Amino acid sequence: MQLFFILLAVLILVTLLSIWFYRRVNSSNHFFQLDRSIEERLDWVKGAVKPGDIGTATSRLAPVGKAMINSHEFEVTSISDYIERGTSVKIIEVSGNRITVKAN
Repeated sequence: MQLFFILLAVLILVTLLSIWFYRRVNSSNHFFQLDRSIEERLDWVKGAVKPGDIGTATSRLAPVGKAMINSHEFEVTSISDYIERGTSVKIIEVSGNRITVKAN
């Protein structure tokens, strides 16, 4: 009988603590949210490559694939339908992180 009252007291205590924690979390709107926003963009591609650079397709571009340009591997998009692996490619446009190429 004594064990029953101990378990009942623990259950009531856990319930009250859960309710208190829930109300505390909901009273502060930012408890599970970031306090600051991320405003930086990943525009490092613009500094690494530029239109006119030559590289090699390291995978088949159909029309998206990978190419090795200036000792870096990038995901690129071709303006034609397919470019086979090992084909020389030339950068036509760099827009943000998107690199557009054509067969050279």
